[in-house]
Amino acid sequence: YTKQILVLINQVSCSTGDIFPALMQDAGILTFGTRTAGCGGTVVDVDSLGHSDFTYRMTESLIVRPKPTKLPNGITTRYIENVGVAPDIPYVITADDFRSDYAGYRNAIKKAILDLLD
Repeated sequence: YTKQILVLINQVSCSTGDIFPALMQDAGILTFGTRTAGCGGTVVDVDSLGHSDFTYRMTESLIVRPKPTKLPNGITTRYIENVGVAPDIPYVITADDFRSDYAGYRNAIKKAILDLLD
């Protein structure tokens, strides 16, 4: 595929919504929005513990990115869990966006796409 791609992400992007943008970003594809939720592991339910009604969930595996990413505090990591994906082009949705049918958000996406095409 030879066309430009822009992946839209936000803070409610979770699980595959974390993994897909991380893979795309590591392949050089730009992301736009806010940091994803950081749900980068496989969670399994354990039905019961012994002869009790106690149940729990545990993380069985963690997704590791091929390329390291730097956190805002300067630490470098390859994990997605509790870290998420930081956007290449940040945009935080504001109250004005809510009031204006997301006009500012849509315009920022259009600008990012046009910049990619130049």
